[in-house]
Amino acid sequence: MTSPAIGKLKNNHLGPLRSERHCIDAVKAAIKVLDRGQKGFADALGVSPQQVSLWLSDKPHLGTTVTAERAVQIERVTRGEVTREMIRPALFIRNGDSDGLDQG
Repeated sequence: MTSPAIGKLKNNHLGPLRSERHCIDAVKAAIKVLDRGQKGFADALGVSPQQVSLWLSDKPHLGTTVTAERAVQIERVTRGEVTREMIRPALFIRNGDSDGLDQG
């Protein structure tokens, strides 16, 4: 069953000005899906809890945006419940074609 937060992300078409907020909401949803808290989420990704805090920050500092590669990794650890398109909609468009980041 899809959580309401994930359903909201899937149905929300946001423009580039709101993509940072979209990323924050997607990371929050991923943390909830993993159900291990912020530290457990960081451990699953191999990043520091501080990095996750930066992603959740709405301040435009260097390093606060989830990279394309990390978005793919988040999609994997959440088993597709939070997709790369939800995290970085301006970078990924699901069309059935591989984007080259899936290799591995």
